[in-house]
Amino acid sequence: MLTGPAGDDLKALWSTLRRELLVEGFGKELDHSFVPHVTWIYSRDGYPEQPIDPIVWTVHEFVLVHSIVRNPDYRILGRWGLAPDRSV
Repeated sequence: MLTGPAGDDLKALWSTLRRELLVEGFGKELDHSFVPHVTWIYSRDGYPEQPIDPIVWTVHEFVLVHSIVRNPDYRILGRWGLAPDRSV
């Protein structure tokens, strides 16, 4: 799993999403902490942590997925396009 710090925009997205999920009754499933990450491999073998150069990419959409426990499969629950940042 690759992890890194969350920028202000990502923190705001998580805060809004978490609040709306709580309103819909999903509070038990939510953790208060948020660690942005990319899962790049599922393995039972341990790999030592090591630093890498930052990975940067432009996000065009937000996809909500339901992970199937103990299974690499998932279901897409919703997909939303994100408006481009015109301030750049």
